[in-house]
Amino acid sequence: MSTVNRICKIFMGSIVLYSLVILCSLLSLLLFSRPSAYAEILERVVAIVDDEAILLSEFEDALDKVNKSEEEYTREEVMNQIISRMLLVRESGKYGFKGRKSSIKDEKGIVNEYIEKRIKAFIHVSYTEIESFYEENKSRFPGKEFREARSEIEEYLVSKELIKRLREHIDELKQKAYVRIQLEDYGQVPAGR
Repeated sequence: MSTVNRICKIFMGSIVLYSLVILCSLLSLLLFSRPSAYAEILERVVAIVDDEAILLSEFEDALDKVNKSEEEYTREEVMNQIISRMLLVRESGKYGFKGRKSSIKDEKGIVNEYIEKRIKAFIHVSYTEIESFYEENKSRFPGKEFREARSEIEEYLVSKELIKRLREHIDELKQKAYVRIQLEDYGQVPAGR
């Protein structure tokens, strides 16, 4: 046998040997590794707002906080509150209202400042509106003259208008954003919450 034939035979033998080693490695991986059916899900996405995800754990935390309050909300209302807060925080950042954004308390401060300066500052209740409200609702102010109840009435009417304008503003923000809610997919979140 020539030298070339010997080298080819040795080379072919080593290729076969390496192939067998790789094949055995792959088979052992397939046989002894955990099947993907048993993979653990670490977190679930229950909604998407543009490029941000709302995780199931965040949603459950919000539900827990609502459960501790005396008011009752549906799951959808809680989800809408989370989405509204996200949109308002993002919008407030566009206008320079920034904080650390590391906590809910910080976010509330940022959003409150934004609402005060970008929405509430433009609400004006006229003297006539205040006087008219007082005349129509005198029974709500027993023993108070108009001048004594005026600031309370003005505060009430401004708050009422603020709520209306804030809802309109949030609706506009939602229309501009991509929002996808996937709550129905997660039956383990109790509907009665």
